[in-house]
Amino acid sequence: MPDLRAGTTDLAARHLQTDMTAGSGNALQACVASMLGKTMEETPNFVTLPSYADGIRDFAGGATKLALPADAAERAALLEPHAGKFCILRGQSPRGAHGHVVVALWTKGHGFAMVHDPHPDATFLDDGSPLGWAMFLG
Repeated sequence: MPDLRAGTTDLAARHLQTDMTAGSGNALQACVASMLGKTMEETPNFVTLPSYADGIRDFAGGATKLALPADAAERAALLEPHAGKFCILRGQSPRGAHGHVVVALWTKGHGFAMVHDPHPDATFLDDGSPLGWAMFLG
């Protein structure tokens, strides 16, 4: 899998989350702001909304959220139309038993390349846990 963590991508910005509360911090806000080139101040904290997915769709002018199958072939087929696109990727946090989101790039034939972790320790997602969903903006 390609490793793009060193900043070799064209993300609009790279924001860090400011609320590290397990399971309810603002990593999602930082990911969306980073992908869209918005400031943290102008980007809502989506986890405080009744539906974070609807809030992101409204704010970004559209979004596609895909539940990720465990089977690699099924996942590749589902994500085929999104090859080369950035997404918000949800998985297990490496810091405990709660979810976390990062910015990743779906690469055909290689899977997800981790691009930006909004958590200050930049440890991305737990490698031993299944991925939950990917959301492509726009």
